[in-house]
Amino acid sequence: MLELVLLRTFVTVFDEGGFSRAAARLNLTQSAVSGHLRRLEEQVGKPLLKRTTRSLEMTQDGERLLAYARAPRP
Repeated sequence: MLELVLLRTFVTVFDEGGFSRAAARLNLTQSAVSGHLRRLEEQVGKPLLKRTTRSLEMTQDGERLLAYARAPRP
């Protein structure tokens, strides 16, 4: 099972449009956010984001995980 804190960080990175803003919203350091994403990618065994110095793009696997993370739970 995926760790809730890692999923929350992943969704926040997407919602905020980057690691720095997600870190500020979650009261974490940028390196902690990066570590959360790295651990989540290790857990799912696939890259979730395409990172460059200027942009952040979701992979297809990342899009599927984002939909799962946002799905209502009973």
